[in-house]
Amino acid sequence: MKKLLVFISTAAVHFAASAQQEVYIIPKPVSLKVNTGNFVINPQTVIELDGKKSILKPAVQFLNAYLNEIAG
Repeated sequence: MKKLLVFISTAAVHFAASAQQEVYIIPKPVSLKVNTGNFVINPQTVIELDGKKSILKPAVQFLNAYLNEIAG
């Protein structure tokens, strides 16, 4: 029984370590390529909106104002 527990624990650690970290983005993109590095939000970061989605304009304005507030 003890050997089985050690085997299961070792297998679980192995599979957890080899699994890639899942990236959660909504809506889910068609494809995603994860590279090394960071995404930096700075004063030049802007969220843009496709003109056809004008119903979302207040949300985009809110997000840009919020990002400007926290990024400088």
